[in-house]
Amino acid sequence: MRSATFLGLGVLVAAAPCVAQDSAVTRRAATLDSSEIQAAITLGRQTKKAYGYYWGAYASGGLLGTSMVSGFQVYAQGPFGRVATAAARAARNYQPFTVDSVRPDLIAPVLTVLAYPDVLEKNKVSVSPERILLQVVREGSPDTVTVQPLSIDTEPADYANLFGAHIQRSGMIATFDLRAVPPLPFDIVVVNPAKEARDHVKPKDQPKLR
Repeated sequence: MRSATFLGLGVLVAAAPCVAQDSAVTRRAATLDSSEIQAAITLGRQTKKAYGYYWGAYASGGLLGTSMVSGFQVYAQGPFGRVATAAARAARNYQPFTVDSVRPDLIAPVLTVLAYPDVLEKNKVSVSPERILLQVVREGSPDTVTVQPLSIDTEPADYANLFGAHIQRSGMIATFDLRAVPPLPFDIVVVNPAKEARDHVKPKDQPKLR
């Protein structure tokens, strides 16, 4: 059982200033026009919920491959999702959020991907991630395209089991240049010391990544 409630997609918004400090990123043109920014704000204020892609990356092992070796909650957001999530947070707290509230880092042309260790069988917690990659593996093709992040940052994550023992782990936030993000489908790969975990992102998930 977890000792902390993770904010998930909201964490990506909270961590976004690290993107803004990258001069190479901030010099690029924003990816949302004024109408798209307003649409994201409207969605966030109406739903009061985070917007983005959420799933999981897992790897199994053991004699029959039925034992979970590593597992991570995966959250991803593009510019639209970060703006909508920031507006949703403001709405939940009864605070204003307008176009003037949108920071440059929220609309930077990057995809932010967060991976948190998940709880496996018998209250065992997955190891911490070492790196997050995007990878395209085409069936019947020998070519594999791997996209490296512009930057990575770690986030602390604490867990507790039913007996009160505390386990310290860390999550990771990876920032990718949107121009380098491959067309769907692709895998979000969470590299870790136990066994590489993958989350296969399908074309139907595209709206959640905008």
